[in-house]
Amino acid sequence: MHRRSWLAPATIVGCVLCAGATNSSVGAALILDLSKASSDAAAVDGALFTPAHDKAHGNGSEFLRIQGTSGDGKEAGFNSVHGRPLDDKNGSKTILLSQLRPVTIEGRSYFEFILNVSEPQGGGTSSISLDALKIFASDQPAGAALWCLGDPIFDLDAGENRSILMHDQTNGHGKIDMIVDVPSEAFGTNGGDYVTLFSAFSSASGGAESWSALAGPIPEPLLAGAGALVGVFLVRAKRR
Repeated sequence: MHRRSWLAPATIVGCVLCAGATNSSVGAALILDLSKASSDAAAVDGALFTPAHDKAHGNGSEFLRIQGTSGDGKEAGFNSVHGRPLDDKNGSKTILLSQLRPVTIEGRSYFEFILNVSEPQGGGTSSISLDALKIFASDQPAGAALWCLGDPIFDLDAGENRSILMHDQTNGHGKIDMIVDVPSEAFGTNGGDYVTLFSAFSSASGGAESWSALAGPIPEPLLAGAGALVGVFLVRAKRR
């Protein structure tokens, strides 16, 4: 069990180049099975993936909802200021690094992203696979594509094709399913005010999957891109 404690809200920014390439790894995937309630955290390139089947939803600000419509169980999306790219649903928001509230885990600082899946119960349909997760820090918010955000500061498939298998025990009803903690130093110290999260799933058969971020209050609204208003997270978050 990893011990978490709060750090004061801080602005930590990153620097990336404007050169796309978000290709996923190919070949058979290494499957990290977090589908059991007794599963412990899995570490991938410094990030921690912790199952959280019994924790109440609401300790983060939702910024992305994804739900596929093709019927093949595959879906993908990323938070953007323009429309609904890929399988995004309404509610996609821009995140500023200055909005993220760090936590400490065993003496190290992390930014926290929270996943709530919404899979039906029974009939062997409650499992879902997270097949791609890329997190970007850039000097501009994502538009309709990821091509100008540079290389991700975290990539689940870096060096090896990986998938994370999860089991939804509550059909998304007020619970969260996984916490992803990414070391804050990965975001760098120069430029990169905006955070974009891309994820892709397979074996999805229920409602929308939602991503939230552990965030702190912002003094005033900021403008993003061509006059698009950045959603301001006013969260009173408290980890049990």
